[in-house]
Amino acid sequence: MKQKKKYSYQMNFRSVFVLCSLFFVLFAQSQDLQTYITEAYANSPEIKKYELRYDITSEKVNEAHWIPNTELSVGYFVSEPETRVGAQRARFSVKQMLPWFGTITARENYATAMADADDVEITIAKRKLALSVSQLYYQLYEIQAKQRVLDENIQLLQTYERLALTSVAVGKASAVDVLRLQMRQNELQQDKEVLAQQSKGIEAAINSLLNREYDMEIIVVDTLKISKEEVQFSFEALSLNPNYLSMINSTRQYHY
Repeated sequence: MKQKKKYSYQMNFRSVFVLCSLFFVLFAQSQDLQTYITEAYANSPEIKKYELRYDITSEKVNEAHWIPNTELSVGYFVSEPETRVGAQRARFSVKQMLPWFGTITARENYATAMADADDVEITIAKRKLALSVSQLYYQLYEIQAKQRVLDENIQLLQTYERLALTSVAVGKASAVDVLRLQMRQNELQQDKEVLAQQSKGIEAAINSLLNREYDMEIIVVDTLKISKEEVQFSFEALSLNPNYLSMINSTRQYHY
């Protein structure tokens, strides 16, 4: 009875281990381009710099309504000077500095423009980073697709080589045909090795953008989905362009 329970526990442990392993494999295979872009956002020191600058300028917007503290002064006279209203023993004064009309509004507008400019800088930095990661990701996808084609061609040439050897054995082909097939296989194998070196370089570049170890594996999806809808461009879309917004904010800052 105890041996059956022990065997059951071992089977349950193995099942859990297999399920966990399968989960991690599926998670690794499901890493698409957006996953790497999100990781690049989180690890980018440049974006963190702009976000910190934005937090500082946003705080200055709240400080725009700040006015100096009220000053209260108290004085005590050792000797009591005589005034028109009698002897003066102490003196009290209250002073409050007030900004000129429109100063607070102008200060708030300037701080808001500065915060908007920093926010646009964050958007520009994110889009440039996403563009760089996307370009390298698609290059890596292209290389891996070429490698799969080369593998299929090498397997096909190996099949032709076996058929050619059979034909040579029965006198229907010459050894030259077999040699040509082998040379072609070597050429394709060399092309595959060149692609492998290029793949390592691109993976190192992606890892650099992700701010992590250069030799970490980059997993690319097997198939990319391309939208069949025609992309339409309009001048209204330019109003959302971060470079255009940055130029507008610079003009506002100069105006203020």
